[in-house]
Amino acid sequence: MIKKLTLKNFLSFGGEETIHFNTNNIFGIVGHNSSGKTNILIALDMLKQIIVRSASNSPESLMPLNFCKFNQDYFSKISIEFIIENKVYNYEVEYSFFIKTEELSIDNKRIYLIKREIENNSEEIHNRITSYKNKNNLKINVNYKNTFDTEIDLIHENNKHIRPNASLISMFKFLNESYLSEVYDYFNLFKIQSSAANTAVQVVRDPNFIKIIMDEQYKSKILDLIKLVDKDIDNYKILTKDTNEQALDITIDPVTGEIKTKSSTIDKIDELIFYKNNVEFTHQECSVGVLKLLQLIPSLFHVISNKAIFIVDELDTGLNPIIYPKLLSLFESNSNSMIIFTTHNLLLLENLKSDQIGIIEKDNYSSRISIAKDFYEDGVPYHNYIRDYLQGRLSFKYLEKIHSENNDVDLTWLSK
Repeated sequence: MIKKLTLKNFLSFGGEETIHFNTNNIFGIVGHNSSGKTNILIALDMLKQIIVRSASNSPESLMPLNFCKFNQDYFSKISIEFIIENKVYNYEVEYSFFIKTEELSIDNKRIYLIKREIENNSEEIHNRITSYKNKNNLKINVNYKNTFDTEIDLIHENNKHIRPNASLISMFKFLNESYLSEVYDYFNLFKIQSSAANTAVQVVRDPNFIKIIMDEQYKSKILDLIKLVDKDIDNYKILTKDTNEQALDITIDPVTGEIKTKSSTIDKIDELIFYKNNVEFTHQECSVGVLKLLQLIPSLFHVISNKAIFIVDELDTGLNPIIYPKLLSLFESNSNSMIIFTTHNLLLLENLKSDQIGIIEKDNYSSRISIAKDFYEDGVPYHNYIRDYLQGRLSFKYLEKIHSENNDVDLTWLSK
């Protein structure tokens, strides 16, 4: 369970902003176009890349640059507070094209802090970042030194393996060390899905989709989900080609830079047939809503089965609002799983509580975050989120007026 996320100088978040998820396992984020909603999800994906995948990068590869272009500080900072088996973890990372600082605490006790001091001057760093934006194959060759604040002997034993573009947790996993593996496993279970609508062909070619759709034990559950958007579908069958499709996994040794390959085979779906009253329909003939559900199915099964976190951009795209309550009920009945989503459909908000709604706005080119609960008095039984949002009452500017000493804001609408 994620409790809170703090971003500083990250994409549209020029200042420092914190979004409080509290102990909710359902959280929706609403905001105007280009307000910064998707950047919340990008930050969570960036954390997964740093903690899980960074040790697999080439030793000289560069970190992505995510700093706000309206600022002169070339470093971005992400902090996250989360719970694993009733313990509160705090992880913070500051980076540009290398990881500048990395810190982990458990129950307010620092586990480690790593700092990298760049010996090049600021002008040199600026020149390198400028070069990065113009030339993607720039390599890390800055001079740096590591400093440690930790009681973990393992860090000193493996100091030679610590690189400027890899997190310590990711390196531990690569070295087959079990220490802090629970953090690695936690972020590895993040399922992050963009808003880009896949075509019918892309959906049925997804290996994760193929694995689930071909498993007979999931068939009845899959049909239940599909019937949410097309109640006439009562069955489906899978047609496969005679030959299997070859898959190739590529990994890079983070110490030597050696490229390793491993081949495998996956089943390939030639056609997915749906039945409506014994009449056949191909998946290409299905509605956008069915394709959206098919696109969500691998993530939903992954998250619910593994007690994981589903992070999805524009959950509402292609779906009728009547489906939202049933879709969200999958998480309401499973407190160990969590869904964080963005939306433009205000009807979705009516299925949430006031502390389950985050509002993203822009102020002087920088995104700001507020929680709907902050705009309501305690004890008010019903909130009309759609009306209040459209009337500008769920706005940090409105909130500032409410808390100002001499405010002339009419609060009578709260009880209407």
